[in-house]
This record gives sequence, structure tokens and C-alpha cells, in this order.
Amino acid sequence: MKKTFWLILSTLSALSAGYFLYDGQDLLFTYHDRRQGVLLLAAGCLIVLFYAYCICHAFPGRRASERLSVPPSALSTVLCGVFPGFAAAGFAVWYHRYEALWYIAASAGAAFLLTAFLFFVLRLLYQRHRFAKENPPSS
Repeated sequence: MKKTFWLILSTLSALSAGYFLYDGQDLLFTYHDRRQGVLLLAAGCLIVLFYAYCICHAFPGRRASERLSVPPSALSTVLCGVFPGFAAAGFAVWYHRYEALWYIAASAGAAFLLTAFLFFVLRLLYQRHRFAKENPPSS
């Protein structure tokens, strides 16, 4: 079930990143619209980072059974919020591409921080729930 979820998520992120990258290079090189082309290329590059994260989770590698027995590190907990934050920032850049540059940067930063914080908190709550389920309190 988890692998299917990650594959669906990686497919959607690959489609959106491909669209943004293609449209950005088309605007930049064919129509010579530097502002829109660079903004769409930046949005596509931010979503490509999330795509790579999804692929790493969809195909974990040979040592997946070893990682299941070891609790996740603090770095993996932080990264589980950072990469969805990159995707949110990419979509924010795309959505506000006709606004002023300071507004684009502010909305992308806010989307990154809010999404990263949300996924970080959700991961901490999930770890706490899993720890409580595996180690019930003794009475």
C-alpha cells in the first residue's frame, strides 16, 4: 500500500514538474519571455526535488528490512517535511507568477515553511503513536 501511494505521488509530481519545465523552457527560449520562463523553470526544479524524494521512498533499496527495525533518525524526520515544502514552494511560484517578485518570494517561503512544519509535526505524531502502540504502558 505504501509503495502504491509513493508511486502515485511520484507520478503526479513527475507530470507537474515535466509540465513546468517544458513550459518554462518554451517560454524562455521560444518566446524570449525571461521572467515567466525562469519562474516556471524554478517551479519545475523545486518539484523535481520532491519527485526524487518520492522515488527514493517508492524503491527503498536492498536494506529496507534493516531500516524497518531501526527507529528513524532526526535527519529523516526533518527531511520528511523539507521535500514536500519544496513542492509547495514550487506550486506557490507557479500560482503567483504574475505578481511582483517580492510577493512570489514571500508566498513561496511561506508555503515552504508551513508545509515543512505541518509534515514535521505529522511525522512526530506518527512516531509517537507507533512507539505507544509497540510499547504499551505497564500497569
